[in-house]
Amino acid sequence: MNEIFVSYRRADSNDVTGRICDYLENRFGADSVFQDVDSILFGQDFREVIANAISGCKVMLAIVGDDWVTVVNHNGKRRLEDPNDYVRVEVSTALQQGIPLIPVLVENIAMPTADELSEPLRELVYRNAAPVRPDPDFQNDMHRLCEQLKLHVDAAEFDHRSPQSPQPQLYLRVLDTPYAYHAPGDAKQIFAGRQRRKSSEIGSDFVIRSHQSEKDSLQISRRHFQILRTDEGLFIIDCSRSGTTLNGERLTVGTPIRIHGSDQIVVAGVLTLEVLVASRCLPGQRSSQGPVISPNRVVFEASIGDMVTVEPND
Repeated sequence: MNEIFVSYRRADSNDVTGRICDYLENRFGADSVFQDVDSILFGQDFREVIANAISGCKVMLAIVGDDWVTVVNHNGKRRLEDPNDYVRVEVSTALQQGIPLIPVLVENIAMPTADELSEPLRELVYRNAAPVRPDPDFQNDMHRLCEQLKLHVDAAEFDHRSPQSPQPQLYLRVLDTPYAYHAPGDAKQIFAGRQRRKSSEIGSDFVIRSHQSEKDSLQISRRHFQILRTDEGLFIIDCSRSGTTLNGERLTVGTPIRIHGSDQIVVAGVLTLEVLVASRCLPGQRSSQGPVISPNRVVFEASIGDMVTVEPND
């Protein structure tokens, strides 16, 4: 079922729309994404196919590029002024039917104003838009968009990972010590801070403190940062007032940034954590030396409070 309808104009955003659709299909599955050029068979009445796809979708993405508003037809008339223009029909139909509609702004374009749009489309300007910028921001922007799309698409229908695929385990090693925080299980959202979780709504999944002094620990926010575990990898989001840096670059609060093994996270300037990613054994299999971590370390699951011990792999 095509749950995500992608509306775009080929003369405006063909290349970037193709890249967006590739990302969405990889995340949600090819059958979940409707893109007219690939989804309509030869000989089919495209008007009927599009109408059925819109009525059956759960969310529409309207890709808006530099020429989305201004592109004209062979008579020199703006296409959006033509009642039969397919983009106008798609967007206005979604608005009329109350289908969730997300404008996706590409190539650093600004949201059109109401004065630039004909009456059936003016409600579009009041829909909160998602920017999808060129590299190096494309991956992060698409990750944020997909997190929003999860609210509309059934999660059970787009988890395409093999059940036999190893699930990576995340450890944050306190630099210059043999100890590491082990992220809990296969949790998708992991909170770290100096307040212990007391319920499903507050606190952190593990408590981080400075090993230097309790005074330094007070610089760490109760919920200092969040880590998202996704199909695309691991992402860190700063939630603090006192700041978090990744490999020397200060993070912007609320913005997800991808993290990798050997990255260094500095928390409030008082605690440095090294990212370690382990490949866990498949169910029913055993490893002779435990879960191997890059670079050249092994985690021994010896619990010490919120920590496990980390030793060199000699």
